[in-house]
Amino acid sequence: MLAGCEFLCNNSDGYSFCWFPTKVPSRYFIGRQLGELNGKISSIKEKISYYVAPLSGNGNIQEEGPPRWSSPIYDHTERINQYLFGKRFLIVMDDVWSEEDCLWWERIYEGLPKGNKSCVIVTTRNEKVARKMRVQEERTHRPKFLTESDSWLLFCNVAFAANCGHCTSDQLEEIGKEIVSRCKGLPLAIKAVGGIMLCKDPRYHEWKRIADHFKGALDENHNSVMASLQLSYDELPSYLKSCFLSLSIYPEDCVISKDQLVRWWIGEGFVTVRNSRLSTEASEDCFSSLTNRCLVEVVDWDYNGKICTCKVHDMVRDLVIKIAAEDCFSGENFSKCHHLGINTDVDHRRIVTNKKLRALVSTSKSGEVNKIASCIGNKFCDFRYLRVLDLSKSIFEVPLGALLGNIGNLKLLTCLNLSNTHPLTNVPASLEKVKKLQVLDLSYCQSLRSLPPFVMNFQNLAVLDIGHCGSLEFLPKGLGMLSNLQILIGFKPATTVNGGSRIADLRNLVQLRILELQLTLADEIDDSETGTLADLEKLQVLAISCFKSSGSELITKLEKLCLPKKLHELSLKFYPGKMTPGWLNPASLSMLCYLSISAGNLVMLNENFWGSTWRIEGLKLDSLSHLNLDWKMIQQVMPSLGIVHASWCPELKGFPIDGVAFRGGVWKKEDRNSYTQPTDRQTQGQLINAAKSLAVLSPNVAAEDQGYIQTISSGSSTETPPGMAIETVTTRRLTLINAVLVARRNHAMSTYELLASVVKQEILIQWINNTILHLPKGMGGLGIHNMDPLKDSPWDHRPE
Repeated sequence: MLAGCEFLCNNSDGYSFCWFPTKVPSRYFIGRQLGELNGKISSIKEKISYYVAPLSGNGNIQEEGPPRWSSPIYDHTERINQYLFGKRFLIVMDDVWSEEDCLWWERIYEGLPKGNKSCVIVTTRNEKVARKMRVQEERTHRPKFLTESDSWLLFCNVAFAANCGHCTSDQLEEIGKEIVSRCKGLPLAIKAVGGIMLCKDPRYHEWKRIADHFKGALDENHNSVMASLQLSYDELPSYLKSCFLSLSIYPEDCVISKDQLVRWWIGEGFVTVRNSRLSTEASEDCFSSLTNRCLVEVVDWDYNGKICTCKVHDMVRDLVIKIAAEDCFSGENFSKCHHLGINTDVDHRRIVTNKKLRALVSTSKSGEVNKIASCIGNKFCDFRYLRVLDLSKSIFEVPLGALLGNIGNLKLLTCLNLSNTHPLTNVPASLEKVKKLQVLDLSYCQSLRSLPPFVMNFQNLAVLDIGHCGSLEFLPKGLGMLSNLQILIGFKPATTVNGGSRIADLRNLVQLRILELQLTLADEIDDSETGTLADLEKLQVLAISCFKSSGSELITKLEKLCLPKKLHELSLKFYPGKMTPGWLNPASLSMLCYLSISAGNLVMLNENFWGSTWRIEGLKLDSLSHLNLDWKMIQQVMPSLGIVHASWCPELKGFPIDGVAFRGGVWKKEDRNSYTQPTDRQTQGQLINAAKSLAVLSPNVAAEDQGYIQTISSGSSTETPPGMAIETVTTRRLTLINAVLVARRNHAMSTYELLASVVKQEILIQWINNTILHLPKGMGGLGIHNMDPLKDSPWDHRPE
């Protein structure tokens, strides 16, 4: 009792005093602290008991107690209300499927401020879920099925993609429309069946066989989507079926790296290699086959048209999980499945009970990192049938080299992916015993300082990725012995002092397709080695990075390089010179289709760059703060240019995408040519219609302009009086009415769709050399050029 007594008083100076009894044994204070700690533990246990169900003695989960959403840990009602109070908000709850427990939504809904014209959108495939989430019937939107004509159009765009979506055979059209009618207007079903037809010979009997097969599948399964997906799987070649089933181990909505997939397929032998084809090419073709069949959805494309990441549609995932479980490819049967995805929540029993695993693959989601416990990591080397070990994006409690100390026992291992793992300071010594390794990925291992010499003895190695290993200084000697190497990422040549692999060793890599060089010192390139790259006949993609380079001598060495004339794609990163090298010209690189230039000190392009026309289709310009370029000149020398990624290039003049000096954007050729050149009569009609609309909507039209509007509206005049645009000019701005009226009849103009809410606002128009370049896209992409009336105008505040 005395220990719990506290005497507080406030004196006149505002100080507080606390009095404790002094003759209480110290162990009592310890006991009191332990009691408080025990009380806190009990409180925490009570809170999480609803979230983490208690385990019974035999390890089974008990379902007793209130639902987990009633726990105080989820009671953020007041916090939600405080955050959103006074704000208008839009909340999207996408793909809600569970109708059993909606208490989570009740708690969120209670905290939402009401009556402020905010909006909540719920998407679901179950109407009962919508009702439980308080969606009113009159506010329910049910997507309509595609019409017969739209269904046929979608089918043609997929099945006849090689022919620009046009069906030229009456027989195939008859069968195709029969197939489409059975899809009942469902886009996923249409795309799936269309993807099958794309990969089949355009012959009547082949198409008739598929149509009959589809009809039989519908008889067994009345769901046209699942029937079409099942048909897609049944029509896959055997090697593609294994590639497709590999998607079953990834969690829902997981964004999957394409490189991770294709390297897994190489390692496990899913890819069939014939007629001296390279395994890396064959694996990428397999991936393209799945995307063409609409079984895989593309998430990210690069500027060169290559797919970076993908994902799987929910219904496709349901099918692949079902088939994978039936074939023991993967699934809940711990003792029989052959493939397992690894993440932070992996069940320990899956690792302990299964001795027949062939692949352990990291399946972390974007932005997440796996945290693997040592009790699981210690089992990695116990699977003697393991062919693929992918631990990418994982953190371990102890150094990874210790966990994988017995990796030499995995005699069948062909793919080892330790990308972005921590802590990894050295490659396990016992890896030398693995003789069949084809893929070794050590990228983004910042603590890795060196590679052991035995890595150069892996005769079957096709992929070696050591990119972004900041502490790795060079490769050991013997790179030339990897005669089967097809992809080499992050190769940093050794200096004469280090004694490692040099650029000259690349001459023996006759299968090399993709090469990324890291150059920082002039001593890394000897004068006798400058022509080495030109001897690599199969090299298609070359990237040269000079990050952290020093000294002007390296620029001189880079100028002397000779590149393969058949090079398909080139990337320059952190180039140290002020001007691009002389070999960057259309004569030396006549087959170059994709060019990327990023970062560095570049100020201008070498005059050889403008010598003649390029065949470049894709261009990427990034973080070039000093590079002086004119967009019109680029278009002149690159007539085939179809796509441009540009960002952080403030000196790129005339680029049609706003914000190129900062985050930039993507220009595509179809954006520029999306409209047809109108005739004089069409242009005249557009101008009159626009003027009629503006006469009503724009409050900034001067009286004389109003009269002119009435004149051209009646059709009596279509010419613009000189100086017309000057009358209603305000500082730094023109109203839309003036911009339209100075247009000439012979200018290409897209259709005017002028909304009142937009037209009433004044719009900033970009000026360069007395020429209006463009209006914002919101105005329909209007292009107006060469305004003679504006040349002599008293415009004193044109934007720079």
